[in-house]
Amino acid sequence: MNYMYARRPERYFCFAKNVMQVETKNKTQEEVIREGIERFRNFWGAIGVPQSLHEANITREDLPFIVEGVVKVSFGQDGMLKCIPPVSREDVLEVLKLAL
Repeated sequence: MNYMYARRPERYFCFAKNVMQVETKNKTQEEVIREGIERFRNFWGAIGVPQSLHEANITREDLPFIVEGVVKVSFGQDGMLKCIPPVSREDVLEVLKLAL
């Protein structure tokens, strides 16, 4: 979420406001989004979901293997992950790095 929200901030703002119940008064869009992401992270932590790849025993050395698996299973002929917005191999790697 931290990596992708800038590409579609309106979607993350709506998520923060409507799902995570972030109060929007006197806050910038970015503040609302960041608070929503933090609340979402706290929710997952409260139910015992690992908060980082490190907590799941995944290391930096594992990342190329994971990226290749994502590309093999989920990428189209154009070399992109079919989502909105489309995601490249490099984007997947950067997300994984941030998740360490």
